Amino acid sequence: MRLNDFYEYNFTRKLWSVVLAIGSPPSPRDRHVGVVYKDSFYVFAGFDGSSRVNDFLEYNFLTQKWSTVVVNAGIPPTPRHSHAAVVYDKSMFCFGGYDGSYRNDFHEFNFGMSDVLQHCNALIIFGGYDGSSRLNDFKQFRFGQDEFELDIPESTIIGDLRKLVNNETMSDITFIASVLHAADLHNAGVLRDQCLTFMLNNFDAVTKTLAFEEMGRTNVDLVFELLKRR
Repeated sequence: MRLNDFYEYNFTRKLWSVVLAIGSPPSPRDRHVGVVYKDSFYVFAGFDGSSRVNDFLEYNFLTQKWSTVVVNAGIPPTPRHSHAAVVYDKSMFCFGGYDGSYRNDFHEFNFGMSDVLQHCNALIIFGGYDGSSRLNDFKQFRFGQDEFELDIPESTIIGDLRKLVNNETMSDITFIASVLHAADLHNAGVLRDQCLTFMLNNFDAVTKTLAFEEMGRTNVDLVFELLKRR
């Protein structure tokens, strides 16, 4: 169920409380954006459960009132959700989202002039989903300057994971004897049998580990059982 409740967290008192606002709040929704500028909290667009919306609402902290933001000029972004927004200087910048298609348009709302401007370049953005695959590209737009793309090296996650898997410290060979000892101690029959099977299939490597030596000192019966099965 989508909600439109509004809470305040007081950092000094470490207390959550419901905000009792006046005016008409945003409709229940998700995947919207919320930003703060001066004395107001702004909510833009999102998905209300049946359709994408592009309404723009303001909550004033001083008056404790919700109101619709008046846009004097410009064409607002299409109804969308899953977009990103940030406040810089006197403007809110909104990038991308989904309006039935995955978007990469870039809009500016100027709080001082109350108008909407569209930019045909990029905001600072990392990764995301383009409708077919997950991304890890990284682009940066410097306000007042030309767009440029940061040269980010390719992800090293696969190589890092490979090193982790091949690390003896993280290897099943290294700690399987300890797992067997624990399974035997706690009468975990299925796990115990799985450990014995693994150890038999990797006998030479397992018997050279410190964990196997320790098991031999603390539970020699397990060592004898393993040797008998072999």
